[in-house]
Amino acid sequence: MTSPDYLTQSCFDTMLAATVADDFAQFISVGDERFKSTLKPEVFHRVSRGLAPRFQKGVTPTFLGELRQSGFLASLWRLRFDDGGDDLLFRMALADGKVVGALVTPTFGGYDRAG
Repeated sequence: MTSPDYLTQSCFDTMLAATVADDFAQFISVGDERFKSTLKPEVFHRVSRGLAPRFQKGVTPTFLGELRQSGFLASLWRLRFDDGGDDLLFRMALADGKVVGALVTPTFGGYDRAG
């Protein structure tokens, strides 16, 4: 698959825009009831505010494909930041037209490329 379907793209766009704007209500608006009730605002804000300086310099998201996980279809997205720092992996799972999970995967902190 070279591009996501309309619903997947729309949910991703909403979540990315909400993260950039630090807008919790917008972020959970595309989620199912369980997603809305389990994601804590303080966790969302910590991630959003932590990424804010990188988002301000620019980011290019790229759809990488999909995985079947735990009975859901998870889409994978690379977030490449214009600051030249590490890319991040964003994973989002959908079921019945709603987001049931979203995760930004951290980098392998503490590892030195030289060995």
